[in-house]
Amino acid sequence: MAPGLVSTAIDSFNAHLVTGSPTINAGTSSGAPLDDSDGRLRDALPDIGAYEWRPAAAWVYLPVIRR
Repeated sequence: MAPGLVSTAIDSFNAHLVTGSPTINAGTSSGAPLDDSDGRLRDALPDIGAYEWRPAAAWVYLPVIRR
């Protein structure tokens, strides 16, 4: 089973999780660090691996109008 990482290629390895990864919320807080490798706090259902999964942020473009 693939771990659901961004990239497992040797030249572009990225251990951040993708949406739908089976490792999301599959960890245990017993012995786990309080924060992930990005320095962000883990939630009550930690993920397996170095990074806690976060949904992509929605960006909204709001132009500034000056009068």
